[in-house]
Amino acid sequence: LLWHPEAATAPFLNGRTPLIQAIAHGGTWHTMGYKSEGGDCGKDHLGVVQLLWGHAPEKITEIDPVTKLYPYMLAASVPS
Repeated sequence: LLWHPEAATAPFLNGRTPLIQAIAHGGTWHTMGYKSEGGDCGKDHLGVVQLLWGHAPEKITEIDPVTKLYPYMLAASVPS
C-alpha cells in the first residue's frame, strides 16, 4: 500500500475488495497480541483491516458479493 495505494480498491477475481477479503479471512484491526496501555495504538501496530480502511474508507459500505453481507456483518460471522 505504501508504493501502490490503489491496490486497496482493486477487486479480487471473486469480486471482493481487499478490505472485504481481509475481513473474510480473519484480518484484524490491530496486530495480534498487541495491548495498548494509553489507548493510542501507534502506527506500528495497525492490522490489515485498519490499513486497508485507511486507504479506502468508502469500501466499508460495500456489500460482499460472495456472502451478500456488509463488512461489519461479515466480521461478526468469521470465527475468531
